[in-house]
Amino acid sequence: MIDYLVYHARQLPILSVVCYLLVVNLLTFLTYRYDKRAAIDRRWRIPESTLHMLMFCGGTIGAFIAQRRLRHKNRKQSFQVVFWILCVIQCMILMLLLFR
Repeated sequence: MIDYLVYHARQLPILSVVCYLLVVNLLTFLTYRYDKRAAIDRRWRIPESTLHMLMFCGGTIGAFIAQRRLRHKNRKQSFQVVFWILCVIQCMILMLLLFR
């Protein structure tokens, strides 16, 4: 399975990967912003699992920036634990893809 992922990751043009990451990080940031506004206005909120999934799909930088700039989800300990666990998992996957 890992060999399959490594092979296909190396086949993607770098521009496609960069474009994907830009889009998913922007989407993640905007989703955090929407959720922050919904929290202030006491409206329906985005589920935390959705925020984590966006982050895990490549929106880590957008999530990190949103947490710091918008001061959203940066104090809730259970959310932060999952956030940092997902960051470590992503780093491990990246190391596998780059150095295998």
